[in-house]
Amino acid sequence: MPSIEMLIKIAKLFNVSTDFILGLSSAHTLKTDGLSESQISHLQLIISDLHNK
Repeated sequence: MPSIEMLIKIAKLFNVSTDFILGLSSAHTLKTDGLSESQISHLQLIISDLHNK
């Protein structure tokens, strides 16, 4: 059983949430650092289209 501090370090290392590590969430995230607002909007539309199929 890792400590809370270690759990946070592991989450940061693998770029996932602590909930994901604990099996409480299966949500995925997408880093948008460095993208323009227009590019982020395009990604949101693509993701929305994929969810609707």
